[in-house]
Parts: sequence; structure tokens; C-alpha cells
Amino acid sequence: MVNLDKANAVLQVIVNPQATPQEPLPRPHLRPVQKPVSKPNKVPKSVTTNNSGPRSQANLRNYVAEKERRAYVEKFIADQKEIQKQTDVAMKRMVEDATEKLKKLAEYIADNTHLMARDYRVHEATGRVTVKIYDSVTGEIIREVPGVEFLDRVHKMEELMGVIFDKLI
Repeated sequence: MVNLDKANAVLQVIVNPQATPQEPLPRPHLRPVQKPVSKPNKVPKSVTTNNSGPRSQANLRNYVAEKERRAYVEKFIADQKEIQKQTDVAMKRMVEDATEKLKKLAEYIADNTHLMARDYRVHEATGRVTVKIYDSVTGEIIREVPGVEFLDRVHKMEELMGVIFDKLI
């Protein structure tokens, strides 16, 4: 709601500026004026005063502490950037070394695959597929996946499981 007395007082001042109102005029809300931020490299005037009181000493201590904190943070950031550069260089070297080793391995495999042969078979007892990789020149078995001994044990365990469950049922 509008206060009519205040509105009338404002109108009276506008119409007759020399008349003084009975109550103070309403003022719009004013925001506080913000102080300009001082540059971090310069000592603020409040710190450089010649007052030797406890307040100026506290300001000086706070200013020095803030300056030390900023210097520490700047040094920390610089150290982190240097560490990142060193890490990037080391990672680049590691990737290049790994790439070279993979190229050599790929060349070796490409050169020697004609010497390797594969044999696919089905294990009779379990019905699972086995793969034998052997040297085609010497006939030596390089690898067998899964091994015949392993499949024989699996078959034996399946038989025993059948015996146990057949008797329980």
C-alpha cells in the first residue's frame, strides 16, 4: 500500500521546492559503493601508513601472508606445468617404443606364420573343439588349446558328477 502522507509530501516538494516537508522523504535503496580492488603487486595505503598501532601491524602481517600464499601457489602451478611437460615427453617415448616393438612382432609373425600349421579336431568324449598349432617343418606341437589331458579330466569329472547325482536322485 502507498502511504498517502509521504506521496503528498513528495508532491509538495516538487510543486513548491522551497517548502520543507514535515517528514523525511523516502529514498530509494542505494547499493553500497564497492571499493576498487588494489593490484596485488602494490602495498595498499592502509598497510603503508606510519601508524605503529596493532591494527596496522595486523594489516601488514595479513598482506605479507597473502603475498607468500600467492607466491607459493604460483610456484606450485609452475612446478605442475613442468611435471606435466616431463610426463608428456616420457609418455611419447613410451608410445614410440611400444609402437616399434609391435611393428617388430608383426613382422616376425608375418615372416614365420608359413612355418606354423593348425589342426582342428573334436574331442570324442566331451564333443569340444581342440586346436593344435605345430611347426610344419619339424612337426613339433607348439600349443594345444584346450589340452587333451584337460579334456580327459573334464570328461572324468562329468562321469563322476553323473554317478553322484544319479545315486542322490
